[in-house]
Amino acid sequence: MSTPITPTVTNHAFENKQQSINPVKVLFIPNPMPSHIIPLIALAKKLNKDNFDTAFLLPKAFHAYVRAFKFNVLDIDKKAEDRTTPEMIAFSKFKPNVVVDDLSYTTAFSTRFGQIPRISVVRRGVIPHEINTPGYKHSSKAIQFLESIEKLNLPSLGMWTPKSIADLFIGDVNIIPSSASIEELPEQLKQDTSYVYSGALTLADDALMGNLTLLGAQYEDNRAKVEAFVNTHADRPIVYFTHGLTEPTEITNKAQFIIKSLLNKGVAVITNFEDNSGISEEQRKLIFAAPVLPMQFICSHVNLMIHHCGSGTYNYQVLHEVPAIILGSRCYDRDDVAKQLNKKNAAVFISADLSDDLWYAKFEKAAESLLNPGSEEYQAQKSALALLNSEMRQSSTDFDFGDVIVKLLSKPKSKASAI
Repeated sequence: MSTPITPTVTNHAFENKQQSINPVKVLFIPNPMPSHIIPLIALAKKLNKDNFDTAFLLPKAFHAYVRAFKFNVLDIDKKAEDRTTPEMIAFSKFKPNVVVDDLSYTTAFSTRFGQIPRISVVRRGVIPHEINTPGYKHSSKAIQFLESIEKLNLPSLGMWTPKSIADLFIGDVNIIPSSASIEELPEQLKQDTSYVYSGALTLADDALMGNLTLLGAQYEDNRAKVEAFVNTHADRPIVYFTHGLTEPTEITNKAQFIIKSLLNKGVAVITNFEDNSGISEEQRKLIFAAPVLPMQFICSHVNLMIHHCGSGTYNYQVLHEVPAIILGSRCYDRDDVAKQLNKKNAAVFISADLSDDLWYAKFEKAAESLLNPGSEEYQAQKSALALLNSEMRQSSTDFDFGDVIVKLLSKPKSKASAI
């Protein structure tokens, strides 16, 4: 793996006595997906505006949404096809002291060109020395991006080229939005102080849902409707089933079976799976479906959560201590975390590698057990989740983002660069 860069900035940028005059300039560059924009908004909200000057670099479609959070969004359209160009323009205009990214494919290059220190939000699947499930893939398009970069033959031009996913995403400091028991570092990195646990990086429902229409007419703030649905069905178990935003076929192909199975048990279902074909009109009254949902409220009211262990999704389960079934998608960045939660008795993991008969049987058994508060499996999950929630919240308490930035900027400059 390449040597990370850690440039210095002028001392007065971060000396305490000068911060009110010269705030540290922090540029946030997320992968243009809500699941990667949300953690960076959560991080930006942790910074004192007197000491830090923040800005976001995003595709134009997300400008209005992030501006609604009262953050500065640079008037630059970060198009994927423009590669590093928007970032270099942003560096010229905003002149950041540090860049913070979440799964941005191009930031490894731009920060090397610009000699700007980089803080990355990282998760299972991109960290060096991990042993991932053989034959599985990463849920992002990082591998395809690496293959496209390889075709450019950058070494022949005397330029640095990434050799692995870790090369793309690992920064000078790496923030893991979880806790050590869930996203456990490999032994080789457990003493590496460049890795920091932040606890969950989530947002309150009002912040997340209030401006949804700015992302498109198909979205709405459905908090009132969801609350009414929950109140209507308060006399029966309610299950939250989400397949995430990427719709893995290993899960969506079984989604109708899952929903019908739950409905046949007399359970109400809240889901982002919107295909209700084959379900009777009477049973449809027990379903609330929408593409985006207020997860904090839902997870504080449901009896069971069924999810894909996507980026950040399991944090809602842990924070609200909801028993869960996690469905495999053959993506090691998800499934290997799911296996860890299963190992901790905090969820039942159902692998996509099972035959259909075994998969359906395991799902039915797990659903029956976890919908029964008196079952041993339910009680075991509640106990495990209470411990993990306590650890997660302690990780959040111990994390000081401003201090992480100041310490990084105090380090000596490295000679590594993109060329």
